[in-house]
Amino acid sequence: MSFSFDTKCELCEIKLKNDCCKLSQLYGMILFAQHIGNDVLKLSTENVLVVNMLNELTNDVAGVYFSIDETVNSYTLEICGSGLKKLYDIMYISVNGKIDLSVSGAITENDCCKDAFLRGAFLVGGYTSNPESSYHFEISTPYYTLAKSMRDFMSRLDLPVKIVVRKSNYVVYMKDSEAIERFLYRVGA
Repeated sequence: MSFSFDTKCELCEIKLKNDCCKLSQLYGMILFAQHIGNDVLKLSTENVLVVNMLNELTNDVAGVYFSIDETVNSYTLEICGSGLKKLYDIMYISVNGKIDLSVSGAITENDCCKDAFLRGAFLVGGYTSNPESSYHFEISTPYYTLAKSMRDFMSRLDLPVKIVVRKSNYVVYMKDSEAIERFLYRVGA
C-alpha cells in the first residue's frame, strides 16, 4: 500500500471522545465529498477503514448511514432523502436550499475540532507522498469556494497552502516538509 493509504489507516484508528470532535471530523469528511448536492451526497474511497469511520460517525452524530456500493478496490458511498437533510441540518450545510461550501468557524471553533476537521478532510480528499522520496501534500475538491475557504483556514493555522486546478478539481497543496509534518502531527499521524 501507499504511504498516503497507510497514513489514512493510522488516522482511522484514532478514537474520538468528544461529540464536538466527532461532528468536526464528520464535517470535514462531508465537505470534501466528490459531489455535494441538495438531493444527494456522494463520495468514493479505496479504504474500507474510511468507509467504516464515515458510517460510524454519521450514525453517532445523526443516526443515519450511507449506502455503500463496493467494486474492485473502490467504495462509493451515497446518502439522500431524509438522512441527507438531517446531516445538512446538523452541520448547517444547506440553509433554505442553498449549500454553504465554506469552512464553518462554529464547527471548528476549538483547537481539537480544527484538528478533527483537518483529519476528516484528509481522509476523504487528501493525499500525501512518502517523505523519503518527495514532499507533497494535497486535499482536492471539485468546488472552488471550498478550496479557497480551506486555503484560508489552513493558512490561519500556519499551514501555508496554494491552490492549483487539476482535472476539473481544485487542489489545495503544500510542498514544504515542515508544514506537511505539522499537518500530520496536528491530525494525529
